[in-house]
Amino acid sequence: VRFWQKNSTPLSLRFLQISALILLVTGFYWPVLNFLSGSNPLHPEDNFLQWSFFKDFLSDSWNLRVIIFSLYQAFLSAVLSIIIGFPGAWLLTHYNFPGKHWFRMLTYLPFILPSILVVLAMVLFFGNNGWINRAMMSLLGTDEPPVHFLYSLSGILIAHV
Repeated sequence: VRFWQKNSTPLSLRFLQISALILLVTGFYWPVLNFLSGSNPLHPEDNFLQWSFFKDFLSDSWNLRVIIFSLYQAFLSAVLSIIIGFPGAWLLTHYNFPGKHWFRMLTYLPFILPSILVVLAMVLFFGNNGWINRAMMSLLGTDEPPVHFLYSLSGILIAHV
């Protein structure tokens, strides 16, 4: 048994790889770098993407709070996804149970379903005028929606996870 084998790729495959790399660089990276290194095309007199712009942006306390909240929310989303995902993956790989096929198909849903549809479904169900709030308002006889979690950190985490 040979543990080390020379990795020889055919010339046609190498040509396709190099062509794809050239297309990626010229079609994506070069225009983005060109845009980021220049001035704002809509307002050339602005100091767009220069240190003074970032200094002014980061010195505003509201912008810093938004950045910190975004990082905190992203961290919590990742941790919760891992907490839910690892046990589910372990169960799928180690056990046979009724509905395993459907559960496995359900794991493909985030890759198929556009994120905007998830947001729309959350708003339709849990929004201030969503189905659940309207049903609860009619059952309880109130004018104010009783469910308010959607527009908070909890709602963001539920939508992400």
